[in-house]
Amino acid sequence: MIIKVREEDFDFNGPSLHQRCFEPLIKIYKVRMSEETNICVKEHFYEELSEGQKALFMFNVYYTHISESLIEFYWWSAYFMAQPKSWAAIKACLNYFNDESFLLLLEKIGQEINYASA
Repeated sequence: MIIKVREEDFDFNGPSLHQRCFEPLIKIYKVRMSEETNICVKEHFYEELSEGQKALFMFNVYYTHISESLIEFYWWSAYFMAQPKSWAAIKACLNYFNDESFLLLLEKIGQEINYASA
C-alpha cells in the first residue's frame, strides 16, 4: 500500500516519527472498518501492506494496547494469542525488527497464559 508523506512532516529526533508513520495506516484501516466490520476486511487490509508496513502496524497495535498497565498487558496478550493469525503476525513483526528479546518475552508470556488457563 503506497502512502505519501513529506519529509518536512517528520521530526526525526522526536517521538512523532513513529506516530507519523503509523497514522496514515490506521486512518485507512478505521475507514474500512467503519464501512464493514468483518474479519475479511481486516485480513484484506493487512494483505495489502508491504512487509515493513505489516511490521509497523502489528507492533503499534500490540504495543498501544499492552502499554497501559500490567493487567492490559496480560489481557491483550491473551486476546491476541487466542487469534493465531494475529499472534503469528506480532511475532513476525518482531522478527522483522530483529527484536530477539521481545520474541523471548512473547514466548514466556505464552507459556504463562497457557499455564494459567490449564
